[in-house]
Amino acid sequence: MDDFKNFNKALEFIDNHLDSEITERDIYQLTSYSYNVFSRIFSVLSGIPLGEYIRSRKLSAAAIELQEEHTKVVDVAMKYGYQSSDAFSYAFKSFHGCSPSEVKKGEGFHIAQPLRFSLTVRGGQFKTKIEVKEGFRLVGICADVRPEQMSVEIWKELSNQLVMKCPRDWAENNQLYGLFFHGESEGTIHYMIGFRISDSIEEVDIQKLGLDRIDIPEEKYAVVNLGGELPNNIHQAWSYLLGIFLPQEGYRHAGSYDFELYSGYEVNSPDFSIELWVPIVKQV
Repeated sequence: MDDFKNFNKALEFIDNHLDSEITERDIYQLTSYSYNVFSRIFSVLSGIPLGEYIRSRKLSAAAIELQEEHTKVVDVAMKYGYQSSDAFSYAFKSFHGCSPSEVKKGEGFHIAQPLRFSLTVRGGQFKTKIEVKEGFRLVGICADVRPEQMSVEIWKELSNQLVMKCPRDWAENNQLYGLFFHGESEGTIHYMIGFRISDSIEEVDIQKLGLDRIDIPEEKYAVVNLGGELPNNIHQAWSYLLGIFLPQEGYRHAGSYDFELYSGYEVNSPDFSIELWVPIVKQV
């Protein structure tokens, strides 16, 4: 429950500081999570990237200020972090459907409402187990994608690239891993699909093939198995794990990597299944 309280404190802080930069230190002090982990959990629970939420809240505040206080467009642009009035006007029109000058003259505009999280218990939706998994190494291919672009096609494209690049005898089993990070570009997710490999594979050989490597530490995980063909309830399962199971059972995200584990390469196969793994620690 404390995580939700802290998340809401962070969201309130963001809403009260739309005219200043929100730093990683700010987020950590309010939530005890890194910016990347907070952003990941926020996007799962809300359905939108954190950067997109902050941008929409800034543009909403900017529109109100333009119409009610008649502030100059260039001053509002600078106040909300835009380097030029042109960049601000472009983002403003993309969000509101009209220009800043039109809003100053009384044109209607959109308001992105502030978000707050609450715990809704719907227990029994997803069978969850707790399991300790030893540390391991992954090699794979990464891509920055927007959340709405995540699809079976993206998964197939990256997994096909991986199978072509990575020697099959490197893979310790017939499984693929999908990892999520905060994207380098605003509003994107850094997604990696990879194989688990043994410690005997040399780093120089990994680099020669142009593959990325990540070391996953030993962790205790909350695990949900979504058996059968590619399920359409993956997002609901992530929301259940992060938004219901963890706070209800007194756990919080451990701050390392959460991932999807795919049993095979053919998403339409009846033997294909997905497991969701979230690293956890007990609330203190």
